[in-house]
Amino acid sequence: MGKIFDIQRISVHDGPGIRTTVFLKGCPLRCKWCHNPEGLNGRIQLKYLDEKCILCQWCKMVCGNKVHTFGENTHLIDFSACIACGKCVAECPSTALELVGEEISPSKLVSQVCEDKVFFGQEGGLTLSGGEPMLQPEFVYEIFCEAKKAGLHTCLDTSGYAKWEKYERVLPVTDCFLYDVKAYSADIHRRATGVDNQIIKGNLRKLCRYEKPVYIRTPVVNGYNATLDEMQKIADFLKGLPIVGITLMPYHTLGQSKYCMLGIKKYEGILTAPAEEEMEQYKKLFTERGIQVI
Repeated sequence: MGKIFDIQRISVHDGPGIRTTVFLKGCPLRCKWCHNPEGLNGRIQLKYLDEKCILCQWCKMVCGNKVHTFGENTHLIDFSACIACGKCVAECPSTALELVGEEISPSKLVSQVCEDKVFFGQEGGLTLSGGEPMLQPEFVYEIFCEAKKAGLHTCLDTSGYAKWEKYERVLPVTDCFLYDVKAYSADIHRRATGVDNQIIKGNLRKLCRYEKPVYIRTPVVNGYNATLDEMQKIADFLKGLPIVGITLMPYHTLGQSKYCMLGIKKYEGILTAPAEEEMEQYKKLFTERGIQVI
């Protein structure tokens, strides 16, 4: 059994072909630009949609942990007191309350994914993303074992921040990898994500020794890695590795509204995307080194 928080169908950006992407709970990184805050915490969480609340107070009446309090036209939630029992969710008549995350077995999950098999064709399949899937390595392994039995192509979307032994465990049942390289410089990586990137670079070098397609994905964010110097360092690092290519992803604000819904404090600084002409300059750095920009 493991914990997931979403299943996204007909995905065309999470590996080759048309895919079903399953998002796993839990992540050791705290990227300033994270657009999937539901995946940060490994536990099932309460989510509150303020625009749906009708202030009926049914949630307050059934909650034994004093999570819900009401004032004049206000509904306040103490997320830290919530044990995700789901009683308030069940009683909410306007569906303003939801539980984010569910515990599911590998066989049940793969059975659901197989409902989409008709869309996969020759290239598509199942992608596991997050959060960071490798916080649940045995769950990943069991899902992919079930997927291979069902004839599904498997892809792992990872930050690379896990012990190598965990990747060795899933390698035999993983067909390809989406691998994040958020920065080359350790200081930039720590400032952006809260963790060092030495293990990430080391794991990528090891992974590239195997005959598995590896697709690099790099978010490009002003104030962090969006400089010619840092992009050149990333390009030079990747130059000698047998990767399929790199996707450069300019910063976007999708997912920012989710933080408040989950009671999570989001980064208060200003994040912006590079201009189009800057992105073209970064793209040129990679193509000049023989790296395909996808």
